[in-house]
Amino acid sequence: MTVQQAASLPLVRRDTIRIALLLVATMVATVPIFSVESLPLHDYPSHLARMYVLLQDGHNETLNRYYEVHWALMPNLAMDLIVPPLARLLGSVELAGRLFVAATMVLLATGAMFLHAAVHRRVSTWPLLAVVLLYNGILWFGFLNFLFALGLFLWSLGIFVRTQDWPVAARAALYAALCLVLFVAHLFGFCLFLIAVAGWSFGRMWVRELNFTGVVREGMTVLPGALLCLALFLFATPTSSVASETSWGDLLRPWHYIVKLQSVLFMVNFNDPMTNAALLLVASLVLLGFIADWIRFDLRLLPVLALFSLCFAFMPMMVSSSWFAYHRMPIVLGFVAVASIDWTGRAPRRALTAIVFLFVAVRAESVAAQWRGIDADFAPIRAELRTLPKGIRVTAALAAPRKIEVPALLHMPSYAVLDADGFYPGVFSFPGQQPLNFTPDYADLGGHIGSRSIMHRFPLDHDALGPRNLDPMAPALLQRFDVLLTYLDEYLAPLPPGLVLLRESGPWKLYRLR
Repeated sequence: MTVQQAASLPLVRRDTIRIALLLVATMVATVPIFSVESLPLHDYPSHLARMYVLLQDGHNETLNRYYEVHWALMPNLAMDLIVPPLARLLGSVELAGRLFVAATMVLLATGAMFLHAAVHRRVSTWPLLAVVLLYNGILWFGFLNFLFALGLFLWSLGIFVRTQDWPVAARAALYAALCLVLFVAHLFGFCLFLIAVAGWSFGRMWVRELNFTGVVREGMTVLPGALLCLALFLFATPTSSVASETSWGDLLRPWHYIVKLQSVLFMVNFNDPMTNAALLLVASLVLLGFIADWIRFDLRLLPVLALFSLCFAFMPMMVSSSWFAYHRMPIVLGFVAVASIDWTGRAPRRALTAIVFLFVAVRAESVAAQWRGIDADFAPIRAELRTLPKGIRVTAALAAPRKIEVPALLHMPSYAVLDADGFYPGVFSFPGQQPLNFTPDYADLGGHIGSRSIMHRFPLDHDALGPRNLDPMAPALLQRFDVLLTYLDEYLAPLPPGLVLLRESGPWKLYRLR
């Protein structure tokens, strides 16, 4: 062993410990995912129901009455391409779904660490702060394809930074592959990558690592992949023609900007008891760090953050038929900001790292306890669903009164698809966004929890709407269902007569309609 090799051993050992610390913290953060039967993440049950239908591959005659699978190239397929094959391998779609959620969290945390190491050229414990951001408002919403693509984006940007000295042809081929993977996972991930590459290149010009010609040369390495994905989007996917609604009118409404400022809290807001503590921890570490000269900022990532901030400022609520578009940007800014900062030599790194790690562990247990309580209420309902005849048709009425903190339960009725091969109108089947459609006999009922679903016919906000009678069309629609699942139905308008209570558990009630 040479003297140089011997000197490098402590550094390698420290790097290994730091990487292991981040991985252990991330594993701790994923514990709640495996502590309950039914994950209370808003959109997740609907996505999981779609995975279950895709897994059957047209061989389940009961499901075939309600759902049709139509595969096409769409920029929103991360979960659809990974979970069904994984479920087939494991023999459980629910386990495969949980592993996908856990993998998404691992991608986000390790992606932030890899990007940080690529930018700062060293392994640090600072990205442990990214684990605190794993419980965020977008995960609470259950936007898993987006979050998975965000994790891929962080890795992709780190790869772009680390391969600056590669031959141009090799870089162009690599970046084209990265663009394609991001595009298929989720359109947002692809767009974030292009914006970040531009910002990083201008950041390097700002610190005089590149001139303008160099910036253009950097852009040319990504251009083939960008043009390939643009051509696919315009000519090979149904998304550009079907899922093309963007609510630009939002930008003319003053309330839009008020709500947008509130959405900044989505960076740490998981609607759990420790959300405020997470906000205080992140804000304190950053503010105190800069004041005490414990942390430093890499200016090359400043243009990236500036471009993402501009996107956030001018992004409407809906982009390409995807709701809550601008709500997604704060968490993007959060992870990139973590990657842009590092400790200075003056920082009490071990003490602060220990505080962050302890907070992650405590919050994970807090989330798990909250979820176990929700799961205890819903588990008897799922048990009852499993006893019902296969092919049961389920509708739901869920109240969300302002004075009660309602968990992320909007799509929990979708578990009827897994438990009873059932029909539920809230299963996601948006044209151009998912490879699942309802059959013609049920297309007028299904699709989403809006105009084509029966669920909207019940007041979702009792305080805002007040008690009122059901929509006159509801009785005719109810005749096409077998059971009704309600949540907090004491806050709903009077339910139809003749209901037979099958099971009550906590705020949930399951009724037979006929």
